[in-house]
Amino acid sequence: MPLVATTGERGSFCRTVYYLNSETGRLGTFFTSMPGFRDAHGVFVGMRTAKADRLEGRKALGGCLEGISIMSPSTIFHVAIAGGHVHRRGNELVVRGGRVGALVLHSRTNDVGAFDCL
Repeated sequence: MPLVATTGERGSFCRTVYYLNSETGRLGTFFTSMPGFRDAHGVFVGMRTAKADRLEGRKALGGCLEGISIMSPSTIFHVAIAGGHVHRRGNELVVRGGRVGALVLHSRTNDVGAFDCL
């Protein structure tokens, strides 16, 4: 169920989407591409990658999902990067340039898998 839907040049699209498990009442997934939302470190959509790296205390990495992934026993939080370039640095693929494109939170027990591959 969309929290906010806007109309753009190419039609309607959801900018913020979340899933609540109807049986448990718990949040399963949260996705936003709106700059009004911020994570606990102050990272928001549209922020430069280098600043997001500094605030999160880790580098955005390339690969299947370009961005910063923070995992806990119960959740996976992903700061998705858009428009960056992946560079090899030692054994890592580091994202340089670009900006935060989305913030995504997945529950490890209630997730529906709708935003697994951004």
